[in-house]
Order: sequence, then C-alpha cells, then structure tokens
Amino acid sequence: MTQSASLLAHRLKAGMFAALVLGAAVIATSAVTASTAHAQADEGFYGALHGGAVFPENINSSKGSTAQLHLDPDTGWQLGGTYGYRFGNGFRGELAIDYLHADANGRYSETAIAGVPCGTLAAQPCLGPAVDGNFNSWSGFAMAYYDLNVGNNLHPYVGGGLGFLRTGLEAETTARMNNGTTSSFDIVDGHDTEFAYRLTAGVAYDISPTTKFDVGYTFTRSGRYAMDGRGSLIPAFDFDGRTQTHAVKAGLQFTF
Repeated sequence: MTQSASLLAHRLKAGMFAALVLGAAVIATSAVTASTAHAQADEGFYGALHGGAVFPENINSSKGSTAQLHLDPDTGWQLGGTYGYRFGNGFRGELAIDYLHADANGRYSETAIAGVPCGTLAAQPCLGPAVDGNFNSWSGFAMAYYDLNVGNNLHPYVGGGLGFLRTGLEAETTARMNNGTTSSFDIVDGHDTEFAYRLTAGVAYDISPTTKFDVGYTFTRSGRYAMDGRGSLIPAFDFDGRTQTHAVKAGLQFTF
C-alpha cells in the first residue's frame, strides 16, 4: 500500500466512526425538549475503564535537510481509565490516563556530508531505506464534558481537555557494508514529553442506575517532540516531530 493510500485509509476509518458517533448524537439530540435538555439524573463521583483502536497519523521526523525518517503506523490499540465528578447540570470533569501502542514501518534517508561514501568504513554503513519500528505513548489529561439527557437512557456528549503526552519511538533499519555484510541499526530509540490537547465526542447508555456503556471518538495532538537519533554519516542528532492520533474507544462508567 502506498504512503498516501495508507494515510487515507487511516483517516477514512477514523472519519467513518466519528461520523457515526456524531450522527447518533444528532439524532438523539433532536429528541430533546425544553424540559429535558439539561435535566440530569445523576450527580457525584464516577470512574471508567475503556479500550479501543488507535489510528496514528504518519510520523515525519528530520534533522534539517541531512536526515529524514518517515513512519507509517499500523492500527494500534489503547487502554485507559478515568476518575471524575458529575455536577448534576450536564457538566462533568475528569482526569484521564491512557496508554497506546502501534507498530510501524517506513523509510529513512540521509544526505552525505562527508567525503567517504557509505559502506566503506565500519562506522559509516549504508542505511535503509526500509525501516521497522513502533510508536507508543502515555498520556494524562484534565478533561471537561457536557452530557445531554435526551431520554431513552441516552447521553450524547462532547468534551475537550489539556494535558501531556510522553511519546516513545523506535525505528530500526539495516546497515550494509560494501563487502556484503549486514546488521541491524537503531536510528531512533527514545522518549519525550510534550503538552497536548484532546477533543472527543460520543454517546453513553444507561445500563443501570450506576453503570453506563460509553462509545466515542477521540482526537489527540501534541506539541513537537525531540528524540535522540543516530545515522551513518550523521553520527548523532535529534529527530523532531509531532504526535497526532485518532481513536475509537468503548468502555464502562461506574457511578460511586
């Protein structure tokens, strides 16, 4: 699959689910009357556990014009939990912690800045272009939501928040010498923490007075990270990039 086709597939998957979630919210919201639009049946502390699929956008990192790393993450997975408080007027706030992981493949290239061609010296093998790796992150967010009580035990919601993302990135390629020998070569294996924001929408359904089933869509975007990397003709440098993910999640909320 080409880079553009793979990226389009990721976005279509996430976009289709987002459309379904938002469509369900619109249909449910259309049933709201003036007397029920802001009426909420519960108030107090709650906790939630969720999991789902993650669709990271392509990762493009570079060291100026001398080295470029492109990674196309596969569909990954995410697990997380939240602890929050409902105020009884439709608003709620929570603290959310998540972990996600996705394998990735891509390519690496670098521009020679030395007089000796790659593959001649053991310290300067020819690298790539094929790259395998993985992408992961821990995140913590302070989130704010607004829930609608539209009857029929449905609670469409929208929300957003600010927090941090600790991104981990591993990328490995093949080092080749002119004598035909090969070995593995780590281009990047690092972590960095950046501020991030998150937007989400979904629908919760009352299974019981204290339990809700929740399904939703989440978009997360971080600031630019910098990670330690190394090349062949460029011995040591930082890769910079940005994390953007789409996620489809489902889980249970428990009111205490």
